[in-house]
Amino acid sequence: MLGFVVLLAALPSLTMIAAPNRVGLTTEWTIQGLPVPARPFADADWRIQATLVRPGQPPAKVEGFWYVPFRDGKGPEDKVTFTPTGKAEWRLRFTPMRPGAHRMRVRVTYRGALRGTMASDFRVAPGPLRGFTRVNPRNSSYLVTADGQRMIPIGWNLAWWTQGGFKDYEKWSDQMQTAGMNFARLWMSPWCFGIETDPGQLGNYGLDRAWALDRVLETLRQRGIHVMLCLDYHGMLNETKDFWGGNDNWRLNPYNQVNGGPARTQNEFFTDPAARALYRQRLRYLVSRYGSYPNVAVWEFWNEIDNVQSTFQANDMIAWHREMAAAVRQMDPYGRLVSTSLTSDTFPSLWSTAKLDLVQSHSYNASNPGIEFAERAARFRLAERRPYLVGEYGVDFRAPMLENDPKQRGLKQALWGSLIGGGAGSAQSWWWETLHTQGVYPMYRSLSRFVSATPIGSPGWQPLRTTNPEASTVLPPARAGSPAFTVRIPLVNAWGDRNRGVLILTDALGAGAQSAHLNGYLHGTSKPELRRPFRLKGHFGPSARMGYRLNSVSQAADLRVLVDDREVAAKAYPDRDGKTEVIGEYNDEVSVAIPEGTHTVEIRNVGPDWAALDWVEVAGVRPTQAIAAESFLLATAASGTDREAAIWVMDRAYSYPANARELSAREVKGGWTEVRGMRDGPYSARWWHTRLGMWQGTTTAMSSRGRLRLTIPPFTEDIAAMVRRQPK
Repeated sequence: MLGFVVLLAALPSLTMIAAPNRVGLTTEWTIQGLPVPARPFADADWRIQATLVRPGQPPAKVEGFWYVPFRDGKGPEDKVTFTPTGKAEWRLRFTPMRPGAHRMRVRVTYRGALRGTMASDFRVAPGPLRGFTRVNPRNSSYLVTADGQRMIPIGWNLAWWTQGGFKDYEKWSDQMQTAGMNFARLWMSPWCFGIETDPGQLGNYGLDRAWALDRVLETLRQRGIHVMLCLDYHGMLNETKDFWGGNDNWRLNPYNQVNGGPARTQNEFFTDPAARALYRQRLRYLVSRYGSYPNVAVWEFWNEIDNVQSTFQANDMIAWHREMAAAVRQMDPYGRLVSTSLTSDTFPSLWSTAKLDLVQSHSYNASNPGIEFAERAARFRLAERRPYLVGEYGVDFRAPMLENDPKQRGLKQALWGSLIGGGAGSAQSWWWETLHTQGVYPMYRSLSRFVSATPIGSPGWQPLRTTNPEASTVLPPARAGSPAFTVRIPLVNAWGDRNRGVLILTDALGAGAQSAHLNGYLHGTSKPELRRPFRLKGHFGPSARMGYRLNSVSQAADLRVLVDDREVAAKAYPDRDGKTEVIGEYNDEVSVAIPEGTHTVEIRNVGPDWAALDWVEVAGVRPTQAIAAESFLLATAASGTDREAAIWVMDRAYSYPANARELSAREVKGGWTEVRGMRDGPYSARWWHTRLGMWQGTTTAMSSRGRLRLTIPPFTEDIAAMVRRQPK
């Protein structure tokens, strides 16, 4: 039944234009009979506020929004264009979450004065909800939809279209659906979906882009893809051009005082009362228009806000996040997640102080991403007790760099390590168009099928500790008659990582497999508790050399190269940029001749503060005879309970970027891994071929004293397993 009551003649009427009346599908109304508003988005003018009484839930409050329909086309240089196709009007949307009788009451006000009331009563049939993501109340490190279904994000960024316009999203999402991918991240940027990003748009939103976002969200909803909607990106506060020669959009930001906005500085965007009120007004419009989409999973305020941390005061930025998180929760009747994103753990207090639901960091150019992301997930779980997601990932931030990773090992390791290690979902890759063209969908299909067959995210599921065999620190004899080798060993910049600090130069594969034993941070005399050795043992030929690339220093560093504790080279590095970030301050490459013979070569920092190395390279080294465990130096990520676990094991010889350009990989035989914290008793391990996406056999093992040692079947590069305790 549909009806309305007006208080004054010729005042508004309510018409239902989309009436699926089923759980999970959106009902939509138009409101007619109102004058064309001069300021349709202003909080102080026209407001259409509806209260819905719904079964089994508190009343929901939703608001109307100003709408113009468009059609898309192509303009000069093949750019996507939009042309209005109908009249502007007020609309109202609501998506029921439970079946039964619903009653909606609508109030229309103008500058606070009541101008009319309307009503709409309707019944809702049962149906699948499949949306409105939230934190799992039974395991706060994972996500569920509003109907309690597990939601493990497996996907990538789809931040904007290219020349294909909407057809880009159709082709991408068709393939994603087939591959079992269920998550994407969109940017409301000036060149795509941003509605308040250009001069003249302050409080006067771009409705063509708003219509485009409607269409893309619906395209993704039809294919079961949930969306993290990023409302702003860091370039809107940036004044200087970046690596790509742009993203200096503070000059164009409508909040900037030079464009008629209220903020004289970027920090005033966060502190000025008028600026904050205008942003809350935008939030109200976004929630009113897009809140009814069940597949909108996350409101993400900023992309990488720490990328422009020099433009604001940290406390002001964090206070702003707290205020806006509270505001959007009050506006959104569906209870979805609220987040923001950082490049790293720059502001650790942000997540708890601002009461954000999802912890995010981004990662590019990472060494050993599989294990690094697993360790991050464990660390954030312990610190934050909330879901953690790698919101962007790439082997390089500048470009896809396929030439550096032709087998896509970095991507695969990032996906499996981040999810199996305890993240809320897989690392969300950047460079989506290149990955689409490269046809990486089978990689995602394999991961999705594995997750579907496991209880990841169930109550009690958490990161688990593992151990793996390690090669001896004793240098074996040289292998007679074998040619000398050259290897560049990538380094992990892990602050305070307690690695052993010794690498045995066995051969190119073996040296790469041991890369985690050396820390890229060489700490100085001011941090004795963090200092670790940085030594390489090997048999050096007649023209051998050792080199390194220094990325950055903090305050000052003084690097010395020693051969058998005798200094052979020294170079001092004063602080050039006054920063404590690893951002290419030097990128200085040094090469030192090493005398022929068996030696221990060390790089030592005798300066006051740290130096960060990108890599160390040795040339002209003779390979050694085989040593115990050399052929299966492994790394394992695992998560589970004390009765069942998902594990992922990787051959460290190919831990990206080690040996990334090797097109073929060795087969590992005789490897083992040990999972800690498992209840004593018998277990079965069902093994998963990560490339083919299929089960490949089952083994059994016994856990004793909380340690479950698994013998791993032969594999190449990596392998996964689902482990379950069996009845005695």
